[in-house]
Amino acid sequence: MIIMHINPDNIRDVIGKGGSVIQKIVADTGAKIDINDDGSIFIAGADAASCDAAKKCIDDIVFVPEVGALYYGRVVRLMTFGAFVELAPGKTNRHEGGHYAERSTAQDRRAGKAG
Repeated sequence: MIIMHINPDNIRDVIGKGGSVIQKIVADTGAKIDINDDGSIFIAGADAASCDAAKKCIDDIVFVPEVGALYYGRVVRLMTFGAFVELAPGKTNRHEGGHYAERSTAQDRRAGKAG
């Protein structure tokens, strides 16, 4: 069993409209998930892998990037003022200027190529 705590403001994101998000996590991982109003989440499963997979899904949903930290992500859209970068599945953040690392594949080096 895994016990984790999230910001109570993010409970709605984890549960989803009509419970759709949490039901998908349960169906995909096979884990049982209980959420309390204070942000406590209890994850139980038949094995550690299912619990870890459910925890990763929840962590991805409630992920909040920290200013000044280094992240690896996929550029999903380039604009004149910066880029939109996917740091976690479904979490796209705007990045203005700064540093971008160049990937090693020739396909990604083409100017204006997102992804």
